[in-house]
Amino acid sequence: DVQLCSISGGTDIISCFALGNPMLPVYRGELQCRGLGMAVKAFNDEGESVTNQTGEWPLAKSPDGSIENLQSFPSKNIRVQDYMVFKDQKKGWYSVTNPNLKIGFGLVYPVNIFKYLWYWQVFGGGYGYPWYGRTYNVGLEPFSSLGGGEPEPGSELRTDVKIKPGEQVSATIKAIIFKSEKGVKEINENGEIDLK
Repeated sequence: DVQLCSISGGTDIISCFALGNPMLPVYRGELQCRGLGMAVKAFNDEGESVTNQTGEWPLAKSPDGSIENLQSFPSKNIRVQDYMVFKDQKKGWYSVTNPNLKIGFGLVYPVNIFKYLWYWQVFGGGYGYPWYGRTYNVGLEPFSSLGGGEPEPGSELRTDVKIKPGEQVSATIKAIIFKSEKGVKEINENGEIDLK
């Protein structure tokens, strides 16, 4: 057997941080994974960070510097894979509406526990596990911390939540299915919908 790993080259410094994994498939132009315990950041061709950027929903800065409107999904042939985290939410809710089917889904959650909303989209991009370039989906996940409990930019304070032995934390999350072709103005904490 031969272990084939995707790294950026045996003499490049990046191979210490993003490296091969014998448990993952290899794809041209992609590194397999970050090294265990490594804090890896991404930069564009101008040397600007493509992580830790800010924006006001629904607008976000894309890696090429253009402004992307996240209210609508791109066509299936765009082939992108993105991940963003939203914080400082005033209210914990979101909705997704399919105007063609005139149906939508909403979620209500407490922002005092779920301080972050992870937004990831894989629209034909992502050739590694588990997508293999065959998926067209988006995920919106309320989360209590940043990935791996990482600190927020400019802070050394970890974001992971620590629960002491015997301590209890509870939260109510409400999922709502609704009929609409125009979407939702708001969903209140009781799950009541104000349609557009």
